[in-house]
Amino acid sequence: MNKKENNNFTTDEQKALLLKMVASKIRAAKRSPLSFSQERIWSITQLNPDNTSFNLSNSFYIIGELNESVLEKSLNEVVRRHEILRSVFFVENQKPVQVALPIFSFKLKTIDQSAIGPDKTGLEQIISRERKQSFDLQKGLPFRAVLIKLAAQKYILILIIHQIIIDAESWPIIIQDLGNIYQSLKQGLKPSLSNLPMQYADYASWQRQRLIGESYLLLNDYWRERFKESIAPLQLPADRVLITRATKAYTYKFNIESEIVAQLKLLSQKEKVSLFVTLLTTLNCLLYMYTKQEHFLIFSSVSSKNRPELKALIGLFSNLVPLQIKIMEKLSLKQIIESTHKEVNDAVAHQDLPFDKITEYIKMKIPGERISFTSLFQVMFTFRYEDEFDYDLGEIRLEPFESVLEKEVDFQIRLGMIERQGHIACALAYNASIFEESTIKQIVAHYLIFLETFLNAINRPISEAPVLQSIMRHSEQLAQNRAGSQDTQIIKYTPPTTDEEKRLAEIWQEVLNIDKIGVNDNFFNLGGDSLLALRMIDKAKEENILLNPSLITNFPTISELIKNQDKSVVKIENDITGEIPLTCDQYWYLKIMETEGRHQPHRFNINMLFETTAPLEPQYLEKAVQTLIEYHDGLRARFIKKDSSWRQFIVQPDNEQSFYFYDLSSLSETEQKSAIEKTANDLQNKFDLQKGPLFLVALFHLGKDKPQRLFLTSHHLVADNQSIEILFRDFQKVYQSLVNGRNIQLPPKVTSLKQYAIGLNEYAKSSSLTKEIDYWLNLPWDKVPYFPVDYPDGRENNLVESERELILSLSTEETNVLLGNVKTYQTQLVNVLLLTLMDVLTEWSNSIWTEINVVNSGRNIIPELAFDLSHTVGWFAMSGVLVLQKIDDASTAEEMIRQFERNLAVIPNQGYGFCLLTNLHGDEQLAEKLLSFRKEEILFNFMGKRENEQSMFKIAKESTGLRDNPKDRRFTLINCISAIANSQLTIRWSYSRNVHKRTTIEGLANRYMELLKNRFI
Repeated sequence: MNKKENNNFTTDEQKALLLKMVASKIRAAKRSPLSFSQERIWSITQLNPDNTSFNLSNSFYIIGELNESVLEKSLNEVVRRHEILRSVFFVENQKPVQVALPIFSFKLKTIDQSAIGPDKTGLEQIISRERKQSFDLQKGLPFRAVLIKLAAQKYILILIIHQIIIDAESWPIIIQDLGNIYQSLKQGLKPSLSNLPMQYADYASWQRQRLIGESYLLLNDYWRERFKESIAPLQLPADRVLITRATKAYTYKFNIESEIVAQLKLLSQKEKVSLFVTLLTTLNCLLYMYTKQEHFLIFSSVSSKNRPELKALIGLFSNLVPLQIKIMEKLSLKQIIESTHKEVNDAVAHQDLPFDKITEYIKMKIPGERISFTSLFQVMFTFRYEDEFDYDLGEIRLEPFESVLEKEVDFQIRLGMIERQGHIACALAYNASIFEESTIKQIVAHYLIFLETFLNAINRPISEAPVLQSIMRHSEQLAQNRAGSQDTQIIKYTPPTTDEEKRLAEIWQEVLNIDKIGVNDNFFNLGGDSLLALRMIDKAKEENILLNPSLITNFPTISELIKNQDKSVVKIENDITGEIPLTCDQYWYLKIMETEGRHQPHRFNINMLFETTAPLEPQYLEKAVQTLIEYHDGLRARFIKKDSSWRQFIVQPDNEQSFYFYDLSSLSETEQKSAIEKTANDLQNKFDLQKGPLFLVALFHLGKDKPQRLFLTSHHLVADNQSIEILFRDFQKVYQSLVNGRNIQLPPKVTSLKQYAIGLNEYAKSSSLTKEIDYWLNLPWDKVPYFPVDYPDGRENNLVESERELILSLSTEETNVLLGNVKTYQTQLVNVLLLTLMDVLTEWSNSIWTEINVVNSGRNIIPELAFDLSHTVGWFAMSGVLVLQKIDDASTAEEMIRQFERNLAVIPNQGYGFCLLTNLHGDEQLAEKLLSFRKEEILFNFMGKRENEQSMFKIAKESTGLRDNPKDRRFTLINCISAIANSQLTIRWSYSRNVHKRTTIEGLANRYMELLKNRFI
């Protein structure tokens, strides 16, 4: 084949320089979030970056005297006009972002085929080759163009675009813009296209900003309600059972003639529905007649281009929505049209909820223990209108090149329809693994016959459709052909046996929300998708099971994943040193420390004392402690007061002693307990905010054959409770690696304390937070009462030394029932616990309003700060403020929780903006005013699930002394701390005996349990 190609490639040195220049521009460019549709595609591509199934192409004949140079310039202008065409995609702070690259020269690849001529088979091969070249979304454009010269005045222009930046409605815009620009440049004129009002990245940001609070809840409630009933897969008239996840598709094309289309339009106008609804109804009826199933799912793509300023934009505006079809044989076709019309209108109105969220509700209603979720993704229907394609650009004319390339199909049947000048062109793509072409032809024939029947029998029941008997006979024949085949969606259960298999199975159970997982179950067939796969990878990493997206794609079962998991060692990043800003609660504590004159600022600690299950070696412990301090920058924080303000610095790792060993074997058991408590107190007194240390570990040896005691203490300024858990897990991993002589393997570092602190402080001074001020100033603070006290001067004597505790727990059975009902209500346990507390407090204070201060991990509460702090140590926890009104108009527990969730949704940033405004915002007058409103009398903290895992330790009973100075003031009157431990929900109430009698707190705690049980158990 005598073929000449001009790739316009530069030298290797030039390409390297170009990449370097682009990389520097990326670093400086504005980051924008992905739209929800983009994020779904991005997540799928991460499972297999080389997958080309999202490469979309359109090809056009160019007839006439083409100026190739002007065409290339025109493409550059189109790329300049639409930023999405020159955008790259990558992960930053564990979130995908898109960045528009600066303008640079877009090269048109040219291929000279003129010596061979327009051989269509050869052209198909070239187009296939070009389309199958994968895009590197992180470094290169998601758009390329190829020009094939066939003869002196005949070319083919191929445009290949990744689906993450385009939908079907965008293709005509590209061609129109390209044509207009080409004509102008060819005439020596400046392109006269009007400026775009916005770019796609602006739309993506707007979409995410509007989908918060009440609007999100309304969408969420709609889709939750829509999928309250079970949905079974369609029993499509296939020739074979689906044995593999093969996706090879063939396409069968046919037309609906203009005469039938005209009648369908008249019918649509009479019934006051769109042509889309009428055509969808006919397909639904056909599926019903083949399957006799009265309730099934069909998917469609709808456009979110519902605003004038979006019409001229290129981008991925289409949303995939599931439509529930309900058909009974007694229903008339007219009634089915009406119900379909309502279903479509409702789905379109609620299309903005992310598709992956919608699928969560679908998954929950799949009947049968082992039915595949992906088996519901069977039928896809699309319809759009398109002008007849014939662009006359003066000296040249563009005509479509109809390609017959086989593509991949993600549904068993995908029917696409395009209306062009009166007739409807149809393309039925089908999975060739289960359908024979003859079967598809028969289905299409039945469909075309039914269309005419449909037009003439609108008021007749579907059971009387003349074509029904023929369809039933065909369906029965196909069923006989399949008889004896094994339904491979039903998989024999094989339980996990090894430790790794069990741990990975537990992760799958949590991620997929399935109680029973076998080692040969396919992750994707059980309902897994790309987002869930990434979540599963993160959780597996915590268990030291190292996976990656490619592994899951290639080995989607537990047994295969365990055999092929990634054993590579993760390299630790360089340490961070120097000054960093304070976090919100760090600022709060340092301010309180001065204004209240805390007696011992270094005594505000988190202490943990463990009993060892096996003897520990001090030399390995000391090395493990030093490794943690080197790895976790936050442990090396120091706090220095300069110019009347406190500042935080991260220092270099040094040889400062952070581990101590004490041999108490010569003491009696009573003396050992006293020695442990005294030593723990002494160790805490070694803390120095300015010089350090602020994290210490000690090992107590109590004698031969006696379990040792391990003491960990950290100042709260450098670690919160979640940080301690991270340290504890890392500590065990490092120690075991040292003992066994293995390389130390810690998880890769994520967002650093420095990055978070900088981002948090920037957000605290941003316009986004300023918007919250009116909300906080206009709350009904005067209606929020102080809580009753048992002693008149109690508030002044609310001291650390007076603190007492009361602990109540649900039984294991009650906890399981509660968790089951929480799942049924599709809510979160923390909301149930908060709602119950609100009712107890309003009842106690005889008011409909109450204020609850809520502690959150602080690691994911502000959407703008999309950081990954899953493995970062520091004080991230924040105290938010909730001013809540009692709910009186709910008759059931479910109605009550729904209303409570709506009330929570209107509180900006879950109430944590109050902490930022009063600490980091910088407006002292505003802070003083807000703090004067706050009562700050009760603290709520749900610490989640704290089940005992396989560990080298268990909690010891000896005292480690007070974490605070006994004479310091307690920050609230009552603390309500809850967690699930040992499969039991435990509520820990702490109070001051100088403020409340024990009987008062017992009354509150018992009432809390009573309401919780009566409503939710």
